[in-house]
Amino acid sequence: MLAQLTAATPKANHHCYAYRLVENPPAERFSDDGEPVGTAGKPLLEILHHHQLENTLIVVTRYFGGIKLGAGGLIRAYAQAANAAVAQTTLFQKNLSSATYHQSGLSTT
Repeated sequence: MLAQLTAATPKANHHCYAYRLVENPPAERFSDDGEPVGTAGKPLLEILHHHQLENTLIVVTRYFGGIKLGAGGLIRAYAQAANAAVAQTTLFQKNLSSATYHQSGLSTT
């Protein structure tokens, strides 16, 4: 999936991501993809935790526009992008035991 995104957006400078899997065994990972350590992937993972999103991947693609944001600015920018994506996404909850889907909305407040 990330390889397809990278191929589709060759001029992008960064594809930072985080994911949470609660299958057996559970796993959480994130990548800053060349951004300063902890300024991109970690805030994305925190958004997944905040919204209690599981079995979810979130990717934020960034094009460098010539303005250096600094560590705090990068953290805010990635967190705001992730929150905006979650707010605009229709989320579904799947109950694995009954294989039914329940649509739910989230608030980013």
